[in-house]
Amino acid sequence: MQLIGTVTRLQIQRDRLKEGKIPNRVYRTTPLMQVDTLKLTPRGVFGLQMDGAELIDVHHIDHPNSRNRENANGLSFNFTSHYVAMQLRFGKHFRAGDAGENIMIAAMNAVPLAELGSHLIIENASTKQHTRLDNLMIAEPCAEFSYYCAKERITGERLKEVLKFLSFGMRGYYATFNGDENPIIHEGDRVYAVH
Repeated sequence: MQLIGTVTRLQIQRDRLKEGKIPNRVYRTTPLMQVDTLKLTPRGVFGLQMDGAELIDVHHIDHPNSRNRENANGLSFNFTSHYVAMQLRFGKHFRAGDAGENIMIAAMNAVPLAELGSHLIIENASTKQHTRLDNLMIAEPCAEFSYYCAKERITGERLKEVLKFLSFGMRGYYATFNGDENPIIHEGDRVYAVH
């Protein structure tokens, strides 16, 4: 196992981030909500708050407006280093978490899919319990997210350039959890790649 970073932020999407109809659809970040901990299930994730609230993520199969696609995108993650690169390219309006991932991992450098190995292990900082994440795949960027990054409705070659920059994992990754228990992920937990 190779340590790739530490969990620094947890969040859910309370509803879909794209609103409206094509060609006027827009990307919005208002449904994003930072949570205290994250509960993983094979059907998606829940955000847990200190007051006991349990909030379902829009990529959970059972969410009323579910964005789940054949259970391949029930959990997402990204890296702080990717946000540094995106802020350098697009500006400070782009905040940590705006891409909508559930788990933010502190990392010094960009982390391509090849460096993530066959699966990830999240190690609980207190109990040392291991949680395995499988089926790692790139979260491909969309035109609406590109508009949000560029702060305008770009087209043609400019849109292609932005989409290319956001590809190959810059926008983040999806994973699945297939365990029997429902582990809780905390800030400070360590994340390992298994090759």
